[in-house]
Amino acid sequence: MRRKLIVLTLALGLVLLANLRPGCCVEGASGRYSPRALQLARLAASRAAEEIVPGGGALPRLRASWRLSLRQPEDSVPALTRAFLSRIPGVTIRSEVRVNGVALGTVADGEALKEALHVNLYVGRPAAAVSSRYTEELSIAPVFTRSDRGMDESRMLQLIGNLCPVMYIDREGKIIA
Repeated sequence: MRRKLIVLTLALGLVLLANLRPGCCVEGASGRYSPRALQLARLAASRAAEEIVPGGGALPRLRASWRLSLRQPEDSVPALTRAFLSRIPGVTIRSEVRVNGVALGTVADGEALKEALHVNLYVGRPAAAVSSRYTEELSIAPVFTRSDRGMDESRMLQLIGNLCPVMYIDREGKIIA
């Protein structure tokens, strides 16, 4: 009986050991990541920093604590890459503005720009108009870029206004000039 108990304990220990997975928690990123994800994120952040900052930015040393767990670690390389890039001197997150897929530039506060663009739809709107929209497709998305790049929101609004004016539509679906 004692022998069976030892063999059972040994077997359970081996099953447990076989199912433990290494993972690391990285400062600035939530979750647990596999060693492969950490390696890929460092490589991606390093290559991105070379393109963003002249001479490439030095990757910061982020504290990582390694643990064993029965759960599978996350393999979200983009989240981990963002954690590395956000700590490189000279690199910042800004909002890139595109019109029909063509980049116009970046602004510091994309939400403020979206608000101003929304207000522009209603300023000067004719009384007969029931809806309004921009004539071109606009997109605003966060990107990593150099800290010294970008333009202010008022200049970007003027540029957008020149490239894609507001179109007003009446009840019959006709465009109001």
